[in-house]
Amino acid sequence: MWCSTTETFLNILRCEDLRMDNLNRSNSMSSSSFVTLMSVVIDPADLPALFTELEDTADRVWLSRTCVCDRYTIRGVPARRVDVVIENRLSTTNLAEIDPCERIVMSVVEKAGRFDGAIRWRLTVRVVRSMDLVIRGADGCVINPIPGGRLDVELTSNGKYGSVRVTLSDGTGIRWDQSFVRLRSDLGDYSPARLVMWHARRYYGFLLASDEGYQEVVALADSWKIPGEASTLAEANRAASRELYRLARNGGWRKLTLRERTKLGLYGEAQWIPEKIYARAQMEHRMVR
Repeated sequence: MWCSTTETFLNILRCEDLRMDNLNRSNSMSSSSFVTLMSVVIDPADLPALFTELEDTADRVWLSRTCVCDRYTIRGVPARRVDVVIENRLSTTNLAEIDPCERIVMSVVEKAGRFDGAIRWRLTVRVVRSMDLVIRGADGCVINPIPGGRLDVELTSNGKYGSVRVTLSDGTGIRWDQSFVRLRSDLGDYSPARLVMWHARRYYGFLLASDEGYQEVVALADSWKIPGEASTLAEANRAASRELYRLARNGGWRKLTLRERTKLGLYGEAQWIPEKIYARAQMEHRMVR
């Protein structure tokens, strides 16, 4: 028996929220807030158009204990605006080989950053067993919390370097529609020193505040080389940022998430704090407990 009442529709939404909350737990999400806005079952044929526009960040995300995913960005679009998390077997396996008893589910998540709390979009793509897409309510009604839908990726000429429009739709029409303006993605004439100093001024100003730290950053900028595997500006930026991160950690600094700063009474402090302040805050927190 299939139900079509308003009450059943509300149950569908509640079931979807509960199921997606369970399926979308990851190592990064465990320390940050997130809300699943919608999910649809998509055709495997919809994915290649998305895959061709992605850049691998080399990060891993766990949606469950057994579901390991690769994290990507859309080429030319900063990760602070949107990232894409894809179950790793979808990244490497012929999509035509997906088990007939499985379906590909794409979800739109609104995620708060771990360090600054800023909200961004996250798209998750994973494989779900068909039996997990159907729930039978206490009244015997069959509830399908995740409807069938369609993914469309469109390249446009908006902006200096173009933009990417991503839409998700189901039987009722378009449910999510976002356009992301692309920034420059080719390395061009960017020098390694320019990349390092740009990141240092924007994200590691605390290192430049002292003469010793400034000299260390300049020495890094003069000696650092863009890795050979970095073929785009975004990849080179990530590599430069990792080097500055190591420099900061080796220099006695620690980067705390928003949750950690709140827990230790350091909510008003910056993301990066000296190890001595961190150790003192930890001691005071233990004494209060």
